[in-house]
Amino acid sequence: MRRTRTLTADEARLWRSAMRNVTPYKPLPPLEEPVPDPIPTPVVKAAAEPPPLPASQPQRRPNGVDGQTLKHLSRGERKVEAVIDLHGMTLQAAHGALRRFVETQAAAGKRCLLVITGKGGLDRPGRLKQEVPLWLETWKPPVLAVTNAQPKHGGTGALYVLLQRRR
Repeated sequence: MRRTRTLTADEARLWRSAMRNVTPYKPLPPLEEPVPDPIPTPVVKAAAEPPPLPASQPQRRPNGVDGQTLKHLSRGERKVEAVIDLHGMTLQAAHGALRRFVETQAAAGKRCLLVITGKGGLDRPGRLKQEVPLWLETWKPPVLAVTNAQPKHGGTGALYVLLQRRR
């Protein structure tokens, strides 16, 4: 085992005088003083709030969609018949484009759509990722179910949308 020795006062003085005119390549971080332990505060139990639903799991099971169909949709086992990419659009432009897309595809008899919203940045989720599932939920007549896409189709940055059958 290697022992470390401390410098004598003369060695420390000699070292400081030798290094007096040397500027460090990277400035050293300032020395941190130890922070005193905070005074513990009494814990007051508030009314238990239900945990928020994870944003990465938009999924809705309305009347008319059985569990098996929803399971196939969320696993990416249904054939994607049409795709729209909303990257780079403003909320207003994306809302109009998505509305026209859903109406056009529903009129054409398509059932499974892929809506690409993007995941947003590292520090915050994208606005489209938050808003698009809410929009789709309000368009009940053509939209039956909404769920996250599989990684092969964009993962949490994309959504599968199941439309009503055309009759």
